[in-house]
Amino acid sequence: MLLNQEVDYDKLGYAQHYCVHCARYFINDQALTEHFRTKVHKHRLKALETEPYTIQESETAEGFGSWVEAKKRKIETQQPLEDSESSDKRMRVESN
Repeated sequence: MLLNQEVDYDKLGYAQHYCVHCARYFINDQALTEHFRTKVHKHRLKALETEPYTIQESETAEGFGSWVEAKKRKIETQQPLEDSESSDKRMRVESN
């Protein structure tokens, strides 16, 4: 699952703070929470509301069948971690 990834030292924030909608990694939970308030994230949510273009729609554009308006989906922002203790539990970094 993308929200509960294993620790990956090659990714930003060890792959523990990920925005599913924008497909971006963040350094910590605070940066992820701030990202949720940006225009970039809000525009991405707006773009995800319309369903993707399908083969049936392409066939109706050619004249096979009747045209149906694209449906809207309800997209909500994921919830960031509430407390810092759970953040520490999710991201275990071994130091030598």
